[in-house]
Amino acid sequence: AKVLNQAVDDETAVEPIFQKIEPGKEVEVDAAIGGMPKVEVIDGVKVGFKKLDGLETTKLTKEQATVVLWRKDDHLIGFVYRTKRTIDLEVLAKEAPRLVRLTQGALK
Repeated sequence: AKVLNQAVDDETAVEPIFQKIEPGKEVEVDAAIGGMPKVEVIDGVKVGFKKLDGLETTKLTKEQATVVLWRKDDHLIGFVYRTKRTIDLEVLAKEAPRLVRLTQGALK
C-alpha cells in the first residue's frame, strides 16, 4: 500500500489486494480475471480491470473506483484504485504497468 500510494496524488487512494487462492481454484480465478471488462497483458501477466459502482464516503463525497487484479502463483494480487475524480479506464490501463511493477517489486 505504501509503495502504490506514493505513486498517486492526495485525491486518490490505492487499497491493496493480496489473497491466497484455495488449491485447485487457480483456473477459476484466471477465468474470472479473463472475463473482466478490460484485460491487458503486462510483463506476461494477464491483468483485469473492472469499474466498481456506487462507492461513496461517509461525507457523501462521490468517488469512483476500479479494481485491478492478477494472479501470481497461488495468490490473487491487485488493488482498488479509488478517487474523487473521474477515472478514465484507458488512462488507468496505461498507468497499470508501472503500478503492477511496483507491486511485484514490493512482493520480492
